[in-house]
Amino acid sequence: QSANYIEGYSDNTDKILKVESPIIIFGDHTRNIKYIDFDIIVGADGVKILVPKDAVVPKFLYFTVLFASDNIENRGYSRHFQYLSKFEIPLPPLAVQQQIVAKIETIFAEIERIEKAV
Repeated sequence: QSANYIEGYSDNTDKILKVESPIIIFGDHTRNIKYIDFDIIVGADGVKILVPKDAVVPKFLYFTVLFASDNIENRGYSRHFQYLSKFEIPLPPLAVQQQIVAKIETIFAEIERIEKAV
């Protein structure tokens, strides 16, 4: 649930969640979103794991959930997934999803470049 991308490490292999394809992590208490494409250990009870369906580009789902999360009122330590689950996600064809992801990544890269230059 942390804002940090990785919050710790463990040698306990029994707790590892094998990630076969990218998933989205939603912090139910914090509304933090993470795109995960590696094996993890889920460390908090309020973590929701979103697994993209075949008709969804994983990064498209990530950016969509990121947007939706930013539009959920922060209710402190309350659970927020109930509000996220009410968002309707428009689902364009895969090719269009890929184009949207590419454009967003280009914009984010430009923002990062500008921030480093300042």
